[in-house]
Amino acid sequence: MALSKIDLDKAGVTGTLPTANLDTVGVAQGGTGITSGTTDQFLKFTGTTTLASAADNAGTLNKIASVDFESGTGANFVELQNCFNTTYDTYMFVIRRYLPEDNGDVFNFRLLTGTNTEVNSSKYYYAVRYYEDTGSVGGPASAAQNKFVISAGVHNGQEQGGLSGVIWMTLDKTDSSGNAFKWMGTHGGFNGNVDQVSHFGGGTFLDTSSNAPITGVKMFCDNQIRKIHMTCYGVTE
Repeated sequence: MALSKIDLDKAGVTGTLPTANLDTVGVAQGGTGITSGTTDQFLKFTGTTTLASAADNAGTLNKIASVDFESGTGANFVELQNCFNTTYDTYMFVIRRYLPEDNGDVFNFRLLTGTNTEVNSSKYYYAVRYYEDTGSVGGPASAAQNKFVISAGVHNGQEQGGLSGVIWMTLDKTDSSGNAFKWMGTHGGFNGNVDQVSHFGGGTFLDTSSNAPITGVKMFCDNQIRKIHMTCYGVTE
């Protein structure tokens, strides 16, 4: 015996609709039905009900790469490859924790054009400012260097949690006139003297001669990294 249709505008409907029944559902107001067994389709409500793909519902941040590193080999760097592509121009790097092995070690990064292939030339310009809970103000800044410095000294205590923050990066790989890579970020943590410190700053990789095939970043310190957890997201425009 066939069930009568339910007017959702007037009837109170509760409970869970089994996914097996979705292929029999007629979507009102000009929409189309959901294909049985399809897992990447969702209802999207935009005044008229339509179907949307998973990409439509994913939001503006799409995870590209991540690293969850804990040193046991004495490494002073961690590479995060395959971050940059022609799909995105803006990227968000979330640093959940950077913890140096040696107290007061700084935090730097360089650009990569492949595994173990650094862009190690005097094209890095940066300025970072810090504010301590003691009232002290300062920070590293330099031009035509071979690296970006993104923080002053970081405390190595587990209980202090290292350095955490967000770095926004822009890189238009479709621009053949030259790579204008830029970054800006904010970070928080404790310095080597266990003073609470907030950082903010930014930098530019000045490449006016060619469209360098930048693929990723190399995060490093002067001595050893104990821990680093970081994720890269592409930002949908």
